[in-house]
Amino acid sequence: MSTSNGHNITIAIQVLRKTYENLNRLFSEMDRAAEEEGFVPLTTKFLRWKSDAQTDGWLSSNFIKLYQKASDPLYSSQDGRSIFEDTELRAGSVYGVEIDLADEKERNYPTMTVFQNYYQLSEWPRLPQISDHWIFYNPLHDSDCFTYTKMEQDRDLWTHKATAKGKKKYWGIVEGTHEIIPLTNVCDYPSVKKEIFERMNNLDAGTFDTL
Repeated sequence: MSTSNGHNITIAIQVLRKTYENLNRLFSEMDRAAEEEGFVPLTTKFLRWKSDAQTDGWLSSNFIKLYQKASDPLYSSQDGRSIFEDTELRAGSVYGVEIDLADEKERNYPTMTVFQNYYQLSEWPRLPQISDHWIFYNPLHDSDCFTYTKMEQDRDLWTHKATAKGKKKYWGIVEGTHEIIPLTNVCDYPSVKKEIFERMNNLDAGTFDTL
């Protein structure tokens, strides 16, 4: 490895560190804006994928943060299971924000996806953990278990509907809606509220029994 190549690696790591610092601030601003817009975090931390076996997993480049509407009632299971007792899971849609720093295959620039999913919550085994990133990532990307329909020609707005396999594999998901925008659209606190939570409020995938 030449000295110049080594210098490029050092610069790249410095840029990555700065990017992570900015993302950390963004997540804090998202939680602050969520409260003002009537949402509550479903998880205190963002979800991410890690892997020692695959080099792609050495780099955190995809992050998911989950929310629900504060106005929805707390969920209570109907079969007597205690797994959801004393939790903040609500009997309503699950909303989320996916941040993808390396959308190389399709758009070749960092993206943000705002989504709303409908679930049969009785299929949830527990509350999401950090390593459950794939449960919420794959419905936005896994064509084998979902069908996708573009809603508008001039917007990256889609519906995703689960197959029987998808419902079983991804915690009882029924269907959802998601919109993809450039990450650079979010640059300050007003844009966090507008580009994320106003879009969440405008997503509508239909009405389903989430219990």
